[in-house]
Amino acid sequence: MSPTETTPANHRPHPTLHRVTPADGRHYFFGYYEKFPWDQSQQRLLSNSAPFRDRRPSVNDAMDVGYIDLSNTNHFHKLAQTTCWNWQQGCMLQWFDNQSIVHNIHAKDGTCASQIVDMHGRIVEHFDQPIYTLSPNRDRAYSLNFARLTDLRPGYGYAGEPDPFATTNAPADDGVFGFDTESRSKPELLISTAHLAQQVGDEGGKQFKHWVNHIQVSRHGKRIAFLHRWSQKTDNLWWRTRMVVANHDGTDARSLIAHHNVSHYDWLDDDTIVAWCIGEDQTVGYWIYDASGRNEPRMINEPTFTGDGHCTFSPDGKWMLTDTYPDGQGCRTLYIYRLADGHLIDLGSYYSPSPSDIEIRCDLHPRWSRDGKQVCIDSVHEGFRGIYVLPVS
Repeated sequence: MSPTETTPANHRPHPTLHRVTPADGRHYFFGYYEKFPWDQSQQRLLSNSAPFRDRRPSVNDAMDVGYIDLSNTNHFHKLAQTTCWNWQQGCMLQWFDNQSIVHNIHAKDGTCASQIVDMHGRIVEHFDQPIYTLSPNRDRAYSLNFARLTDLRPGYGYAGEPDPFATTNAPADDGVFGFDTESRSKPELLISTAHLAQQVGDEGGKQFKHWVNHIQVSRHGKRIAFLHRWSQKTDNLWWRTRMVVANHDGTDARSLIAHHNVSHYDWLDDDTIVAWCIGEDQTVGYWIYDASGRNEPRMINEPTFTGDGHCTFSPDGKWMLTDTYPDGQGCRTLYIYRLADGHLIDLGSYYSPSPSDIEIRCDLHPRWSRDGKQVCIDSVHEGFRGIYVLPVS
């Protein structure tokens, strides 16, 4: 059925929205919301390219990685391939510097690894471990156990590699890892899953199975944050969640949000985080937290924000970009919100219904350009996955 036959009336693309990826029968997307797909020149935008969109990828499904030349719109430059990917976050594709990219791959032995590739598709560096995110100056990478996510949060893991700690609820040798990208140092376990379990009173993982996800580095690299989750039931996506913050080297790891229900978040600076969560007074919404502990949490009082979204701050820190999950007609709305005075701008509503398999859904995952003058989204409102850009200057 064509998009025009299924698109509801409340699908409202912004008049200046335009697709930058080809309409060639393949499906293009960037992935998660907290990374910059644009390079420093603003002329190249990273993209993944998959030959299908109607099922989860298997370990045998290769996806192309590369970039869109925005001076020659709709032209995709393939730089590499990977079988280490998912629909939510792709392969953790990101710029390493202005002339190379980094992304996750499967090594020859089937384990998850990563590589740096230059603009000619040549492998510059290989790491024996996958990456989740990088420090601002790219000298340090942070990683976690993607194989554990395959079992416990499959939309964020990679098919193919079994979890070596599958039978252990709170492994002492698993958790948040860090490694030096310049010296290729062996990954260092910064914070163990066993320690996290102990912090919430589950010594040795006697009651729950524990894991970590969503590592983010603060604006200037001073701190990291991540979600610690634990569950007795994994078949129906039931779990508890807290947000943990720590110094960049993993020291002083402590709960910042401990109300067992915290979701997407972003750093405003090295101290300030906004997260969708249950707040201090048990009210659900976007809450602002101070990781230094100097200021009390406060809620963003915007009545439009009635549900979870993927929130990120503009490079100048003045605006928050976020989206919604599908409404009753399958449309997701895009917003920017000015923190200083609460000014809210509706950037359109986009038809993107939830499929029967939630792990292949297409969230908007809005992302800023480096100069804060554009945003981009992943969307399926034309009947295929594509990347769309919207000027907001």
